[in-house]
Amino acid sequence: MKRLLIYILISLCCKLTLIAQVNYAQIDKITYDFYMDQQWDSVLYYGDIALNNDIDYFYLRMRMGISYYEKKNYIKASEHFNEAIEFDSLNKITWEYLYYSYLFAGRDSDASMTVKHLPEKLISERNIKNRNWIESINTEAGISQADLPFTMNNEDLDGEANIYADGSLLNSTSYYHVGLKHRPLQNLEIYHGPSLININKSHIVYYKNQRYERPVDIEQKAYYVQLKYTPAISWELSTAFHMLKYSVDRMRVDSIDYQLDAPVFSIFKRESDVEYLIYGSIGKQIGIFKPTLSYLRANFNLSTQHQLGLDFLYFPKGNQDLYGKTELTYFIQDSLFEMRSLIFTQTAGAKVFKNLWAQVEYSIGDRRNYAHSSGFVVDNKNLIVNSSLRAKVLWQITPKLGFSVIMSESQYESMFLRYTSQKEDGYELIDYNFKLRSLVGSLELKF
Repeated sequence: MKRLLIYILISLCCKLTLIAQVNYAQIDKITYDFYMDQQWDSVLYYGDIALNNDIDYFYLRMRMGISYYEKKNYIKASEHFNEAIEFDSLNKITWEYLYYSYLFAGRDSDASMTVKHLPEKLISERNIKNRNWIESINTEAGISQADLPFTMNNEDLDGEANIYADGSLLNSTSYYHVGLKHRPLQNLEIYHGPSLININKSHIVYYKNQRYERPVDIEQKAYYVQLKYTPAISWELSTAFHMLKYSVDRMRVDSIDYQLDAPVFSIFKRESDVEYLIYGSIGKQIGIFKPTLSYLRANFNLSTQHQLGLDFLYFPKGNQDLYGKTELTYFIQDSLFEMRSLIFTQTAGAKVFKNLWAQVEYSIGDRRNYAHSSGFVVDNKNLIVNSSLRAKVLWQITPKLGFSVIMSESQYESMFLRYTSQKEDGYELIDYNFKLRSLVGSLELKF
């Protein structure tokens, strides 16, 4: 026991002596020896001591960068490789390590901006491109089904004192999308594509203790365009435009006459004007964090809305094996029913098996016609959403082919309008809640 204590004290004294008398020659020898033995933690330990004592040079940064790279902390590795380039910008090995650090950290645009510095042989052998007319193609399809715990009967909505009740129930939706991603410049990425959404509702009328149900079919066509521009390493500017147009085919109530046995219905068809949203954001990678400030303006369903967002994307391990995202969005909608709310969204994802990731997202806060994912996803059902839970599984089948499945459940709020003689205004609103469960599959092919 005494020998062990003496050994620990001697080792500690040696370390303290080294720290007190640290110099270039000592650091260079120690870090080189540990580097050759692939003792990455020791390289980083003594590398930090050197930097804290103003000892900084090319090979120290390379050894620390490669140590972080071998530990799969690609964000920290890229920081040291960038410092190494400040000492020697012509070293091709440094640029190669930096390229792959950016690539494995998910920073494709930053990686693309380093391609011009890579060895020609490497670019040729691995077919590396910083410009690509068609970088990838993405296809998506999905369905949604409403879980309607709607138990109101005729006595609740109709009766002697009531004239009739009128409302809509959401039944199901289907969704299709195809998109292309281009990289015409090394620091410019363009994604665009059309979408088709079919929404099936039921128009419900309660009248004289009878329930009348008529189908409501809504077809929504949309086109989405997004541009991502990287003006400098670690910076990202993004803008998007989403255009929508829908048509409605339904039966409507033309007149109510309590002397008649049933309401008078007629066919009602309507096409909307072109509706749209405009999105813009600015973000910067700062260590393991990437804060992004965004603004969105939209014109949906005869209302104008604004979304001001701030989100933080973070990678605790310096790679894509574990990540999280925290978002706050201030939502403003000006319409017949004005709305102001703060929406909180938390996302967590991790690599669970080789080439397989799992992600969970929870969002809470009332909103109507809300848009997220840079304006790509628009909940344009004109219903209030209280909260949503999404789970995503991504399988990278090959480096060129990826498949994902998204399962979600959202809590919606809607209402029935009941005309009654019991109210001074002649009517009242009856609220009800329901859940909508969705399943979306996506396939991405890279070129």
